[in-house]
Amino acid sequence: MHPGNYLQVHYATAERWVTVAVSDTRAVAARFAPDAFATRRAGRDEPPIHVRIVSAAQLVFEGGEQEVQLADADVIDAAMREVSGLIRR
Repeated sequence: MHPGNYLQVHYATAERWVTVAVSDTRAVAARFAPDAFATRRAGRDEPPIHVRIVSAAQLVFEGGEQEVQLADADVIDAAMREVSGLIRR
């Protein structure tokens, strides 16, 4: 069984959900959902149109193990962009 609750947003022009956070509990992920929906942007300042919290097991059900790997990669990529931005300051 896969642990984790993934907070994801979806953009009108995107082909897949984008993971913005992961938490060990659904309640903690839910606390971040309003901010993720209100502040996340893609491409040309495009706001998300949907937000969801999904378990790792549900991701596997929807698309196999690679869905969890993609979700984890989204979180890592976002963290790396944040760190790069801090270093450049």
